[in-house]
Amino acid sequence: MKMRLVAIIALGLLVSACIINSACADEHITSYKSDIIINKDASMYVTETIKVIAENKQIKHGIYRDFPTKYKDKNGNNFVIDFIIKKITRDGSPEPYHTKPMSNGVRIYIGDKKTVVPEGEHTYAITYTTSRQLGFFKEYDELYWNAVGTGWIFSIDKAVAEVTLPPGAPIADVKMQGWTGAQGSTARDISHRAEGARKVVFQTTKPLKAQEGMTISVTWPKGFVDEPTKAAKLRWFFRDMRAVLLLIAGTLVVLAYFLFAYVKVGVDPEQKAIVPQWDPPDALSPAEVRFVSRMGFDNKTLTAAIINIAVKGYISIVKKKRKYSLVRKGDDQSALTTEEADAINAILGNRSSIELNQNNYMRLQAGISKMKKALESRFGKEYFSTNGGHACFGTFLSALVLVGAFMIDPRVWTIVGQEHVPVLMTTLTVITSITIINAIGGWSDAQGIRRKFSALVKTLIALIFFAVLIGVMKLVPPTFPLITMVVAIFILIFANMIFYKLLKSYTPKGRELMDRILGLKQYMTIAEQDRLNMLNPPNETPELYESLLPYAIALGVEQRWSEKFADVLKKAQLDGYQPEWYDGHDFTAAGYAGLASSLGSSFSGAIASASNPPGSSSGSSDSDSSSGGSSGGGGGGGGGGGW
Repeated sequence: MKMRLVAIIALGLLVSACIINSACADEHITSYKSDIIINKDASMYVTETIKVIAENKQIKHGIYRDFPTKYKDKNGNNFVIDFIIKKITRDGSPEPYHTKPMSNGVRIYIGDKKTVVPEGEHTYAITYTTSRQLGFFKEYDELYWNAVGTGWIFSIDKAVAEVTLPPGAPIADVKMQGWTGAQGSTARDISHRAEGARKVVFQTTKPLKAQEGMTISVTWPKGFVDEPTKAAKLRWFFRDMRAVLLLIAGTLVVLAYFLFAYVKVGVDPEQKAIVPQWDPPDALSPAEVRFVSRMGFDNKTLTAAIINIAVKGYISIVKKKRKYSLVRKGDDQSALTTEEADAINAILGNRSSIELNQNNYMRLQAGISKMKKALESRFGKEYFSTNGGHACFGTFLSALVLVGAFMIDPRVWTIVGQEHVPVLMTTLTVITSITIINAIGGWSDAQGIRRKFSALVKTLIALIFFAVLIGVMKLVPPTFPLITMVVAIFILIFANMIFYKLLKSYTPKGRELMDRILGLKQYMTIAEQDRLNMLNPPNETPELYESLLPYAIALGVEQRWSEKFADVLKKAQLDGYQPEWYDGHDFTAAGYAGLASSLGSSFSGAIASASNPPGSSSGSSDSDSSSGGSSGGGGGGGGGGGW
């Protein structure tokens, strides 16, 4: 019986010992002391002495310490404080460390990743200097300081903060306050006292749990610390806002460059008086008219060419169930221009017909390549210059400004705790800019119901993205840097799109030819009375309409061209006339007006789609104090853990 009792007691003692040992073995901070010396120049010399119990669980190589260096002023703008590490020791000996930037500061990894710290108690000491931490008010100055940040993953048995006041500050006039607990807590489990002529001491009255901290406020009369001068504040402003200033200045430089380039190479020779004419100037083909008027190639250049080839009788355009096909009608290509023959031969090859779908995109691409090469060979720089080099350099400058502004100080653009917001806003800004430009482009060519509907859809999409962008900005009020970024991106994107077109310029020879092309366009769009005032205008017949329809499409006026011939075409249709080169329900349903609209939009869209590969698509109690009175609300702080 006695032996059993002894065994039970022994077992109980063993279990108790294990429990006590386990409790002692838990990794935690036994003591956290901050010694803060406030200098006359408003800088601070701080030594943090942290005693930890290490059991190689969280603390394997050492501890890490997060120190915030990025804050917001009363206007919400970011500013960065100075933080310079002087020395770091473990158990009195120098300890290796390395730092890693964070969105709102820096993380210090203390220890060596190749070395495991021995189990037991260790004392880490971090000494550093920092500035811009003091508050300067009308009647006093203040240190509002997170002596222990709320980001520590370990519990803390005891925390102490000793503050050495600036030389000459009267200890009798010093006011002290302190708070403990989690972020935002107003608990006051803390004591404070004056010690000697220049020192005040704060100490927690109960342990701090993980994610709990200690914040202190010390105020003293003005005149004992040098308040920052205007010159110093200006230097800080340029340092804090250098990325924003670079973005603003860079954007202005890009705009200035584009304006300079436009004046230098983008101004066209003076336009002469436009005289209406019904014959294509210099017998140009519709593709050539489009190429010269646009100063470059686009999918509608090929559209106009194919329709002209059909009108000439070499092929017919067949539309069945919204699908287009090109059908060869003969072999005589004598009526075709060089670029037309090159293009249709590349598209059809030896076939008698081809359907315009993405399975045949390689043939469409071959046709585009042939036509583009032929047109560039004929017109080249003799008629106009795209000045692509100047435009590309402007785009390069724009990218350099954006990348440079981000790289010079990435932290300026971040929002602490919401790091995804700047990325989201940047993406939305780019997409919104593109959709707005797309909508503007849609309305600039909105002839006919289909194109107007398409432009309306594009506008609605742009408005949706713009509303989402505004919604994000209201949901998460952005900082001045982020607003600047959004505006700068808008400006740079629009500037590049606008000046890409403005930098294109005609030579005197090209200007003269373009004036005559505008004469053809004017003839197609003038009112009936003005047409009658012309000297010997041609009779309005279905044949004239068809022969110039490809030119109307090339110049984007096919709808108005059809409206001019409405009565003539209606009468011809009643007489049983229909085009031999087109077979589709558009004609039978809506006559020539429907045909023009179909060819100008859906047929052009079919060519654009078919030319792409599958899968792609076209304070304290004083009212002016900064402290605010809560745990985690001051400067310094941060947190830490083991690694």
